[in-house]
Amino acid sequence: MKKIRISLFTILFLAIMMACSEDEKAAPELDVSTRQIEMTAEGGNADVNVTSNIGWTVSSSSSDWCKVFPTSGNGNGTFKVTVDPNMLLEDREATISVKGEAIEKTINVVQDAASFEDILVGRWEMTAQNSGDSNYDDLIGMIVEINENKSAKVILNIEIPGVGMVDEITGTWKLENDRLDISGDIMDVPAVLFLKIDQATEKLINCHMGINLPGLFPPEGIPVIFAKKQVQN
Repeated sequence: MKKIRISLFTILFLAIMMACSEDEKAAPELDVSTRQIEMTAEGGNADVNVTSNIGWTVSSSSSDWCKVFPTSGNGNGTFKVTVDPNMLLEDREATISVKGEAIEKTINVVQDAASFEDILVGRWEMTAQNSGDSNYDDLIGMIVEINENKSAKVILNIEIPGVGMVDEITGTWKLENDRLDISGDIMDVPAVLFLKIDQATEKLINCHMGINLPGLFPPEGIPVIFAKKQVQN
């Protein structure tokens, strides 16, 4: 009988130990290596380490510009966050959610706004002139090309009284405060076309446009609107 009692005690002890072990093993764990990612306007990549003993998934609240890969894992692992360049004149934020069973960890992604110089680079078309003088209507449709290397081109294809037919102006550009100057030659005469910017977004520029040649524009320029054209591949 003594042997039987010892055997039953041993079995009961082992059963309790196994139950405790099962409970400890079942306790889920999930953590991430960072809770904040900061990016410049240029964008970039960041790696996030996951410490876990369970399966997990990853999702982004703004997957159009803040992407994650892979979107799932099991146990310890790593996923990559890829942030596209920001072409907006304001900061933007996204939230990355890492979930596993009843646990959720969030990561806040903050990206700087683009600089105004970044926004200017591209091809702009004048869509309206609001001077009230129909003599300037021929300017509608003119193109201003701003390049990263500081070169610029103004495509006019108009006849300027006293000057002649002007197809384009090529030169350089600079931005000081809210004024964009494009320096080049018109019929071998040095000229500066200026855009005094009143309001701007990444798609539209409201400004006063003028040139330093006398008699062509009022000294303060005329109010015009430029829209950014999509570059076709």
